[in-house]
Amino acid sequence: MPKEKRESARVSRALLRPPGLRMADMFVVGCMIALSFLFSQIPLNTDLEITSSFSYAYLEGHFIDFNSYNMAVFAGSNKYISYLQPLYLIIAAWCIPLKLFGLTAHAAQGVFTLGDAERAWIKLLLALFFLLCALIVQKIARLIAPDRQSSKLCVFLFVSSPLAIYTIFLFNGYDIFSLTFILLGLYAFLRHKRWQFLLWFALAIPFKFFALLPFVPLLLLDEKNFWKILRGLVIAAAPTLACYYVSSLDPGGNTLWLLEWADKHAITLNLGTTMMPLIFLLAYLSICLFAYFKNAGDGRERQKYAIFLPLAAFSIIFIVLFWHPQWVILLTPFLALAFPFSPNRKLTLLSETLSTAALFAGIVYTYFFGMAHNPRAEFPPHPYIDTVLLPCLLAPFIIQYIYRKQEECPAPALTKNEVGWLRLRCYGGLAAMVAHLLIFGALVLR
Repeated sequence: MPKEKRESARVSRALLRPPGLRMADMFVVGCMIALSFLFSQIPLNTDLEITSSFSYAYLEGHFIDFNSYNMAVFAGSNKYISYLQPLYLIIAAWCIPLKLFGLTAHAAQGVFTLGDAERAWIKLLLALFFLLCALIVQKIARLIAPDRQSSKLCVFLFVSSPLAIYTIFLFNGYDIFSLTFILLGLYAFLRHKRWQFLLWFALAIPFKFFALLPFVPLLLLDEKNFWKILRGLVIAAAPTLACYYVSSLDPGGNTLWLLEWADKHAITLNLGTTMMPLIFLLAYLSICLFAYFKNAGDGRERQKYAIFLPLAAFSIIFIVLFWHPQWVILLTPFLALAFPFSPNRKLTLLSETLSTAALFAGIVYTYFFGMAHNPRAEFPPHPYIDTVLLPCLLAPFIIQYIYRKQEECPAPALTKNEVGWLRLRCYGGLAAMVAHLLIFGALVLR
């Protein structure tokens, strides 16, 4: 093998393994992914079954009457179409081989249940998008990290995150589609590719409106001219408006699910205090105004705000909103990408580990005791989890402020304590996941 190819293969093998970690640590990450993937094969009436079954309408040729067709086929299911067309289209396109082999026939019977082959095939699509996100995180990390070791650690923090693995491979969260385009938009933003930035976010927004949260502050960070800001907003909104126009041609219409959700659900502040949606809007407006009046220039400071503004925008979801466990995936790449800017690597790893534990505890709690975004759940809210979560999510910003006069983290190898925090994050995540799977499996199979 030529020397260049041997070097390339060596780099590829070590891509996700920061110095100080062993292959055994990578094996633990692989175990978390494998356990999540295999366990989620248990048939449940989850979003995977519901959304995939809805998407099969496109395989039957119902492009205009998509909503009407599903309302007729799944009448009485008490489920509604929660997303716009792009999400269902991408699942339908991926499931064409299943259609050719006759593995989707059950959809005509109006049953929200997938066969083992269907479930594994659709989960493979989520896994591929997760891999794509990791590759984009790698490219972003190489732009913002001061050295190759830090860029490796960014990728490792994302790929090994128990939260990311849990939400994608066990919860089957579709937010990974939107997140992929968000990260592509962020990558274009960091490279000063303005039109690509607008294009990628325009594609991200129809998957989930959450993509608007990082888009507007990033747009305002660069653009100060009113007409250019308006132009960017119109371009970003165009695909979403087109989706709603197509839906308007369908007699079944389309549920404006986000507006209905915001109208019917209160917004909570931590420690059990219930607030109105005004709290969320004021917090987000503050982030947007900060971005607009901030002159970040074109250097390192701009890179820092390109990571911390989206992180702040997504963090307020988990600070003041009733949140869904699937949304946690939105936080994970930005928590990882904030690492190269930290002036105190040990505290950053500690806060990342604690935030992972707090969010994971919140997910497990809601899984057993009612969804966190449902104020009418039979069980009380979980203020203790949120109380721990709040400072953990604020920690990256607090560390930046406390050590604002110091340099960013140095290039030398990770210390023994820092490697220990990384291992605790991986091994603790695996232990928590195994315990949860055993308990939940016993409840399901009994």
